[in-house]
Amino acid sequence: MLTSEEIRTVTFEKSMRGYRPEDVDAFLEQVAAGVDQLSSEKEDLEKKLYILAQKVEEYRDQEKYAEIGPHQCTTAG
Repeated sequence: MLTSEEIRTVTFEKSMRGYRPEDVDAFLEQVAAGVDQLSSEKEDLEKKLYILAQKVEEYRDQEKYAEIGPHQCTTAG
């Protein structure tokens, strides 16, 4: 996947009938900003997913304990 930095630093060869460099640069900046925003959102969602996965594990453990019952959960000692 391209990074926003790669998008911002890409260069193109000039030709006689090519696009206006200012337009290309402006568009690339818009694309790079969009990539930055999406990367940030992805990072936030991955953190939330991790937290939710931990909660699911906690609930599964609690459910397992409830099914077994406290009288069957004794430790040797």
